[in-house]
Amino acid sequence: MEIRVFGLVLLLVLCAALPAESQNWEAFKKKHIYPSMDERRCTDTIKDKKINYGGICKKMNSFILARKDQVKAVCGAAGRAVRGNLRESNKPFSVVTCNLMQSNPCKYVGQKSTRCITIACEKGFPVHYERERPC
Repeated sequence: MEIRVFGLVLLLVLCAALPAESQNWEAFKKKHIYPSMDERRCTDTIKDKKINYGGICKKMNSFILARKDQVKAVCGAAGRAVRGNLRESNKPFSVVTCNLMQSNPCKYVGQKSTRCITIACEKGFPVHYERERPC
C-alpha cells in the first residue's frame, strides 16, 4: 500500500513540474500542425483530434502544413515581433482553414491557401494560433 501511495505522489509531483509552455506547445501541435492535412478532411480530422470540446463545435480551426520545427522557428529568427507575444512568419506557409458549416453533428468545409501566420509564443514555443493573412 505504501508503494502505491508513494508512486501516486511521485506521479503528481512530476506532472505538476512539467513546464506550462510545453503543455501549451503540445496542445498547439495537436490543434494546428498537420503536414499532410487535406482540405477535404476537415470534419474527420477535427473529430479525430478531439478539437471540439463538450459537444460544442469550434467555429474555425487552421492547420499549418509544415514540420513542427519550421513552425516553432517563427518564435525565433523565422518570425518578426508584431505586438506582445505575437509573431508573424517571415515566409508563407500552406494552411488549411476549416470553417464550421453545420452543428450537431459538427461539419466543416476546408480551404487551402498560402499565408503568413501569426502565432503567440511563450519561451520560444508556439502556444496560440492568432490568424493568417496574405504575405
